[in-house]
Amino acid sequence: MNKGNEEFRVLFEQSTDGIFIANKEGNYTDVNPAGCKMLGYTKDEITKLSISDIITNDELERVAPEIETLLKGGRIKTHWKFKRKDQSVFVGEVTGTRLSGGRLMGILRNVTEQMLERKLLSPNEERYRLTLDHMLEGCQILGFDWRYLYINSKAEIHNRRPKEELLGNLFMDMWPGIEETQVYKIIKQTLEQRVSLQLTYKHVFSDGKYNWFNLSIQPVPEGVFILSIDITERRKAEEALRESEEKYRLISDNSEDWLYWIAPDGKLKYLSPAVERVTGYSVQEFSTNPELNYKIVFDADKVKFKQHTLIVNQVGPTDQIEFRIITKNGETRWINHSCSPMYSSEGEYLGRRVTNRNITERKKVEEEMFTSKTILETALASMTDAVVITDAEGNFIEFNEAFATFHRFKNKGECAKAFTDYPGFLDAFMDNGEPIPAEQWTVPRALRGETEKNIEVIMRRKDTGESWMGSYSFAPIRDRNGVIVGSVVAGRDITERKQAEEALKLSEERYRNIFESAVIGLYRTTPEGKILMANSTLIKMLGFDSFEELEQRNLENEGFEDEGQRQIFRQSIEKDGYIIGLEAVWKTKDGHSVFVNENARAFYDHNGHIIYYEGSIEDITERKKMERTLRESEEKFRKAFLTNPDSIAINSLDNGRFISVNNGFTQIFEFTEKEVLGKTSLELNIWHDPEDRKTYVKGIEEKGVIENFETKLCTKSEKIKNALMSSTIIELDGVSHILSNVKDITERKTMERTLRESEEKFRKAFLINPDSIIISNLNNGRFISVNHGFTEIFEFMEEEVIGKTSLEVNFWHNPEDRKTWVKGIEEKGVIDNFEAKLCTKSGKIMNTLMSSAIIELDGVPNILSTIKDITERKLVEEALRYNEAMLNEMGRVGQIGGWEFYPLIGQVRWTEEAARIHDLDPTPTISLEEAINYYYGESFPRIKQAVHEAIVLAKPFDLESEILSAKGIRKWVRTIGYPVVEEGKVVKVHGSTQDITQRKQAEEEIRKLNETLEQKVVDRTAQLKEANQELEAFSYSVSHDLRAPLRHINGFVELLTTKYHDLLPENGRHYLDVITNSSRQMGTLIDDLLQFSRTGRQEMQQTDLDMNVVLQEVIKLLAPDIEDRKIKWEIAKLPLLMGDHPLLRVVWYNLLSNALKFTKAKDPAIVQIGFLPEEKEYVFFVRDNGAGFDMRYAHKLFGVFQRLHSKDEFEGTGIGLANVRRIILKHGGRTWAESQPDQGATFYFTIPVN
Repeated sequence: MNKGNEEFRVLFEQSTDGIFIANKEGNYTDVNPAGCKMLGYTKDEITKLSISDIITNDELERVAPEIETLLKGGRIKTHWKFKRKDQSVFVGEVTGTRLSGGRLMGILRNVTEQMLERKLLSPNEERYRLTLDHMLEGCQILGFDWRYLYINSKAEIHNRRPKEELLGNLFMDMWPGIEETQVYKIIKQTLEQRVSLQLTYKHVFSDGKYNWFNLSIQPVPEGVFILSIDITERRKAEEALRESEEKYRLISDNSEDWLYWIAPDGKLKYLSPAVERVTGYSVQEFSTNPELNYKIVFDADKVKFKQHTLIVNQVGPTDQIEFRIITKNGETRWINHSCSPMYSSEGEYLGRRVTNRNITERKKVEEEMFTSKTILETALASMTDAVVITDAEGNFIEFNEAFATFHRFKNKGECAKAFTDYPGFLDAFMDNGEPIPAEQWTVPRALRGETEKNIEVIMRRKDTGESWMGSYSFAPIRDRNGVIVGSVVAGRDITERKQAEEALKLSEERYRNIFESAVIGLYRTTPEGKILMANSTLIKMLGFDSFEELEQRNLENEGFEDEGQRQIFRQSIEKDGYIIGLEAVWKTKDGHSVFVNENARAFYDHNGHIIYYEGSIEDITERKKMERTLRESEEKFRKAFLTNPDSIAINSLDNGRFISVNNGFTQIFEFTEKEVLGKTSLELNIWHDPEDRKTYVKGIEEKGVIENFETKLCTKSEKIKNALMSSTIIELDGVSHILSNVKDITERKTMERTLRESEEKFRKAFLINPDSIIISNLNNGRFISVNHGFTEIFEFMEEEVIGKTSLEVNFWHNPEDRKTWVKGIEEKGVIDNFEAKLCTKSGKIMNTLMSSAIIELDGVPNILSTIKDITERKLVEEALRYNEAMLNEMGRVGQIGGWEFYPLIGQVRWTEEAARIHDLDPTPTISLEEAINYYYGESFPRIKQAVHEAIVLAKPFDLESEILSAKGIRKWVRTIGYPVVEEGKVVKVHGSTQDITQRKQAEEEIRKLNETLEQKVVDRTAQLKEANQELEAFSYSVSHDLRAPLRHINGFVELLTTKYHDLLPENGRHYLDVITNSSRQMGTLIDDLLQFSRTGRQEMQQTDLDMNVVLQEVIKLLAPDIEDRKIKWEIAKLPLLMGDHPLLRVVWYNLLSNALKFTKAKDPAIVQIGFLPEEKEYVFFVRDNGAGFDMRYAHKLFGVFQRLHSKDEFEGTGIGLANVRRIILKHGGRTWAESQPDQGATFYFTIPVN
């Protein structure tokens, strides 16, 4: 302690600053020489003074609180004005503190000159301080005594301490142990030598965390200025970069990708070993030949590769590119190339780092997917049935123009793109008129996993009221795991067909009536003699009371007078298929004989076996008595029913004129007998195809008979019917005639075509290209040898697996897969293309394709297994299967087949549907010559030329042509072909063929209808003009004639109210009020109706307009009505667009009026106005916190006179929202609303962007 006192005394005596010691009352007890010199007193004189004695009088009041602080034991650092013994004044810097025993010590420094200098420099100092305060770097000033004099806000962050904690304190006290650090030594050097120094310094805080700083230490008059920059993140980034470069080299050496690094001088700095797997060239070959990197690029891709390299060098990172290379063995491979320049942390250019990936397999799969997608798009475009494909949420992925036409849209652009939109403008009904809820429509059912065909539904447009009958087929689309990922729906307009079916039902009913009322007996029996049908005439003829009684008779055992007659009947009908005019004697119920003339025909199943007979029985008992007289008549009758067809006609052989026709002819062809007799088939336009008539005439002329001739014939109303025709030459009165029998087979042909459509199948093939080879012992399963591909794929080293089994290395992911594989090897000795999930060393699961076979090595049976990693391919196959599933479904639904033609081999590969269109058995290939030969007439040279130009000139084609199928059936087809060019040559032509026979027939009917359409348009236009004139007259009448009575009513009510108010009883005055309110409401209703009428007729005057301006105009109009209400407006900025200014002002007025009206009970009322920008339209909305409504009645909102609240609750006419919908529809937009009762409402409308 004595030594400490001595050191203090030396410092006390030698200090240049004045040091004063005072007791606790403030009286001085000691002072050093420097203090005496400053004040001009001797030590003894000063010890008789107190603190207040040496301070100027004008300072006493100001410094009194500071003196009080010091006396109470506090510390001060301040400036006081002192007076010397000679009464001169100076400014001193005082640092005061309390010592032990209550004594006070003050250190005084004369700073008069500094203060004067500071006063002169204060403006500059202030600017200097402000600059330091706002610098992004840390700024600190340490005095010569190592105390903190200044700290800015950034330095507070760097020190992790507030400046109040640091200012005035010693640097060493704040950072214990700092004296041992380099930063302390640098600061000390700057303080002592007054030199500028810099230092990068890692400072560790008390919690163990650290930061890196760049320190710049400068000498300043006050001491040292320390500028600190936090470089922690940069240092961490540099460390991470060093680690990254190490990892990069490690990864690069083991990567499947070909990686390299080119230095700034263009030399190859690094090249990964994978280059040899990708290019066939070794690392050494690339190192010794730098130009090899460019030389192996495919010639056609070299310009693209060079441009990419220049851009990277000059500009920086750019997009990846794909190009081809030629490997050492001449193979062409696709490469995905990405590169970017590299820089050091100081910005120094280090060169380019490049990654090349072999994407050849992916490119092949992409080509297959592109071909499938092209065929799918072509199929959709060429189909006449409506087809839509959706995703799992019901959003449309693909749909064709036929879909738009089917649903009565002008084009695809008008169609909504999601199923959820369609119930808004379509109604659906069962054929009994029962509505179908939206959740039972086709798309939701398909997405629930249901599959249906030919569901008949009545559709109706809500906006136009147009109705039609549609036939829908639908099914879900599933991925390979069975998960539903979408749906496909096909629709066909069957309105005309349904009308035809109704006509057919009527015809069948007529047939039944004819059957029952026929004057001859009609029957149907089995070959075994069982009676299946009999009309009342036959039952009565045989003396039975009912059919039930008659059916007990078996014609094999009873019913004929001579048992041999049944045998003759059977022999004849089994030989010829029919019997005409067989005379026999039948037995009645009571045993009497009846002479009959019998005609019958056999009907066969698809195997050619007779399933039943149909025939007619005529009672000729009386005729037999008159046989001689009626022989000629009998001959004519017998020949007339030669083949028992539906239609019978007799024509003159010489001139072809009709001599006689039966009732079946008039029913099928719609002519009366009078219209036909004496005319030829040409005059009646019965033949649809003149070539068929020529073939028919030739057959009659050459053979005298023609049987089962298929043709198409026309009715009186020009309907085209498929017919089966049999004819023969007969003699009547010595003159040759033609007896023709015609069977209507239209429905049968339709069923045959439908059957062909449903028989579509596709096959898939898989290639085996394994990368891994394993040889294992058959007896114990232990690995004997594995190749490099195994170690690469499964991550094991060879020594880790040799001698072990697949179970020991956890090779199989699924034990069941292993059991299946082992069973296949044990039973067959070989297993091909076995898909299994296998595990790598790291536990990664891979999809693989595995082929194994038993082989003998040195007489020992082993298993050779090849394994291909198909994980990525499985993902691609999944997408490919999805596309092919859609394509197959399209082909099945739309009668469209796909094909590919390869010029080098002259073969056409086509789908099963393409083969069926040509009436061929499904085969995968056919020669080009054979395929073209099916084209008929003028279509043959056209298709031949088109194929030639596609091969030679790469010219695509789209033709509608006639073909003659393998069965001799003429059809119309649409054939589309697209050449595929590689290296300037056409390598294949792919396309589709669609059966458009029905469409062609429909077009012919439409053409005939269009001939009469023009006059109808003229007539309808005149009617529309007349209706518009009447509407104008009505509007004038409403605006003029109806207002006059209202003015009279209002006038007289006002007179009664004014002059006779006191004379009227209370009920009378109430009645006047009712009249006044009712007339006012009627006036409003008339105004609204006129506005509604004008809106419908008013032509659009579209201009560029600002929706914000239109909205503010409306708000100003409404302002007088809401002055006494509290309204909170929330208005978003609205866009500029094209529209009719006056009409859109009406829209805003109606919507805002409604919002204000239905919020009148709210305080405050909140009205929010905004819009949602979408790709094709602006969606505007008005939202309020008013009364709201029940969404069950939302469909009524926009109808005329539709109200969801009573007039007592809210006034109005129910026309405003109807006006809104009409105006928005004229703009091509939509309107709808959302709400809940008492929760407010939101009204939306849209305006197209273009």
